[in-house]
Amino acid sequence: MTVSLVPDTDRYATLRRLSWYDHDRIRGARVLVAGAGALGNGVLQLLALYGIGEVVIVDNDTIEPTNLSRSPLFRPNDVGRPKAEVAAEKLRAMNPDVRTRAIVADLTSGVGLGEYRHANVVFGCVDSRISRLAINRACWRVNIPWIEGGIDVWVGVCRVFSPPDGPCYACTMTEVDRMLVEQRFPCTPSDPTVMSVPTLPTTAAVVAALQVQEAIKLLHGIGAPGEGVFFDGQTNSLRRIKYSRLDDCYAHETYSPIETLHTGSNFTLGELLSHAGKGAVLRLERQVLRSFGCAVCGTREMVYRPYDEVDKLNCPQCGTTRAPDVVSRLARSESGDSVSLSSLGIPARHVVHVDVDGRSLFFELADSKEAENVVCA
Repeated sequence: MTVSLVPDTDRYATLRRLSWYDHDRIRGARVLVAGAGALGNGVLQLLALYGIGEVVIVDNDTIEPTNLSRSPLFRPNDVGRPKAEVAAEKLRAMNPDVRTRAIVADLTSGVGLGEYRHANVVFGCVDSRISRLAINRACWRVNIPWIEGGIDVWVGVCRVFSPPDGPCYACTMTEVDRMLVEQRFPCTPSDPTVMSVPTLPTTAAVVAALQVQEAIKLLHGIGAPGEGVFFDGQTNSLRRIKYSRLDDCYAHETYSPIETLHTGSNFTLGELLSHAGKGAVLRLERQVLRSFGCAVCGTREMVYRPYDEVDKLNCPQCGTTRAPDVVSRLARSESGDSVSLSSLGIPARHVVHVDVDGRSLFFELADSKEAENVVCA
């Protein structure tokens, strides 16, 4: 047998030797990674090694010195910069084959549902039950599998959820989990659903590796949805966990069919509802302050902004505390038709829910330029 001493110029040559491995699937895949902390760093590094086609990174935080002991993509001179942007840069440096895009936004309200819809797999690398529920709800609405990771000092868990069948994250929540989620209100100074416990970089690396391995299996049709792996670093043990589906789970909502609208960033409420048809009503996921009314001087101010972003409660004329008109649904009106959907707190690429004559219609608000290059998974 002749052994070649010339190294193979194909960086994926070793992977291609696997009989079941299809690099075209990996190169053509688009994934969304929610969270760029310790777990997210581990997941992103491995995705770069595999040469995944496109990676969308979502994180609203900036890098702090304490992140440097658990996040191998970050360096001391990165402190103060957005995690998502730095992670995207480092991935491109690791492997120029990987296309990256950073979204610096709140995962629960600033990420359009279209970002999930056009992914093949979503990674959950977050430390909040609220964020996990947001990922779960989004993935279930557009039928995209997601892989959740969680770490707590020595132990960690990796779980695969694949809608529309099998259990979802909400199905696995305990009564304590639900109680903590219900305790969270906008006025609460801290989020009780955030599991702020010390984490080991080694535990994060193990769980991140499990998450990416499950993703590679899913992309090759080998996945096992509805199952999880529990890792205990003190005993060096792995234990498989199987979850049960709750048939009456509130999170099993699917948006179908979805029509893509090639809109601009200033698409208005009136334009959307006019397209949907006569009598259309937009369902809002965030409560919107439609107007302020002052009972003393009689002035009314039209606002049309998310209620949780407004803090000017007093009347600018007389100083009296005004009565807010807060709504969760909007129909066509003289005052609201010209309001842009973005001012209502609806993020780019979102999929909106409109009711017309007892029917539910779903529209993805795709950017006119980006939509040309987006292929639905």
